[in-house]
Amino acid sequence: MAAKKEMIDQAIERRQHCLNTSESDRTLMIEYIREFVEQKRGNQRRLAEASSVPESRISNLLKNTGVSPGIEIILILAQNAKKLLSQ
Repeated sequence: MAAKKEMIDQAIERRQHCLNTSESDRTLMIEYIREFVEQKRGNQRRLAEASSVPESRISNLLKNTGVSPGIEIILILAQNAKKLLSQ
C-alpha cells in the first residue's frame, strides 16, 4: 500500500506540473503557428492541407474568434508548421 501511495503521489505531481505549464505551452505554440502563417502568403492553406485542419479553424485560432480548438489540434498544427518550415 505504501508503494501504491508513493506512485499516486508521483502521478499527481506529474499531472499538476502539466497543468501548470499547459497554458504557457498553448500560448507558445499558437504564437509559433501565427508566425508561420504570417511569414508568407499561402502558408495558412499549406498548413491546412498538411494537417487536415480546415483553414477556417486555423483562422479562428489565430484571430481568437469562434470555438478555440483543443490542445491536440494546436499540437498538430505546430508540428506541421515545423515540418513545412524544414522543407
